[in-house]
Amino acid sequence: MRKVIFFIALISLATPVGAAEDNLKSIMQGIGQNFIQIVEALLIGDRELLVQAAGKIAQHPEIPDYQKTLIAGELGEEIAQFAQFDQIVHSLSLGLEGKGLGATEQELLRDTQEMLTACSSCHAAYKERISPILE
Repeated sequence: MRKVIFFIALISLATPVGAAEDNLKSIMQGIGQNFIQIVEALLIGDRELLVQAAGKIAQHPEIPDYQKTLIAGELGEEIAQFAQFDQIVHSLSLGLEGKGLGATEQELLRDTQEMLTACSSCHAAYKERISPILE
């Protein structure tokens, strides 16, 4: 019994917190929550919340390699467009994070709308094809 407890303790120390949860679905759910925070921040005028939420989107965890392989296999040459959507969202979130405290409300709204458009376009193009291969 002591060996089992020791082994479990050792494994838990060797495994980063949240590592088992990092997959495309959990990453997208996190980004969704962060996006909701951005919208809330815009509505209540909380620039610090906006900056914080945008930073979390920009620094979201990587999709695990095994899922990248499955996605690339499904999308083939379309993987470049899939990656481009990710890059657009990344760039816009970095922009919101960087200028969130000093930009006009119109600039922030425009960038947030562009981010929503990129997310929605990616989902419309790929969600039905990618979700089943990752379940």
